[in-house]
Amino acid sequence: MERTENGKERNILIPEKANFLEENCNALLAISRPEIPERILQEASTRGLQEKPEFHISVIASRNGRAIADFLSHVEEAKRIKEQIRDDFIQTQWKYELLDAYYFLEKFYNAEELKKSGYIDIPEHTRYTLIQEVRLDELGGYYERLARLTGISFEKPFSHTTLFSGSDYEPMATRGIGVYSQKDLDTYLKAKI
Repeated sequence: MERTENGKERNILIPEKANFLEENCNALLAISRPEIPERILQEASTRGLQEKPEFHISVIASRNGRAIADFLSHVEEAKRIKEQIRDDFIQTQWKYELLDAYYFLEKFYNAEELKKSGYIDIPEHTRYTLIQEVRLDELGGYYERLARLTGISFEKPFSHTTLFSGSDYEPMATRGIGVYSQKDLDTYLKAKI
């Protein structure tokens, strides 16, 4: 437990591992399974959602990873810049706090969205997720450094971990929906639980 300036206790946790995926510039913090309250387990069951097989916090998720990869494909110093991005991510002393804030989200993937996400020969479908908000204090500073390195103006990600997922297209039932910002949360939010 850590105390804030006003004396409130915070349950600060350390990720199990920082994973940087070289092929797509994604950066994930592997975390242990959160303690999930009974009301959230019941909500997920009622909605027919499956518990995720692993838990992580996306620091650089697919949309931002694609933007970085696209940038790197046009610069001479791509290898050095990518190494800086990776090393900064790995060396950051990440800590997180699971907040008592849960959200049920729904996103329809039409043909355009599927193409933009890199899916070929996948039918249009809807995905559902139940996420838990996370406080990740180091995220703002990391994105400031990332913006200086790449010149890309990223929206600050909405920090969360996906607890449960589902889809009306079974092969995508365990996939998330890509909540990259507060704007995305507002767009796909169906219920705060």
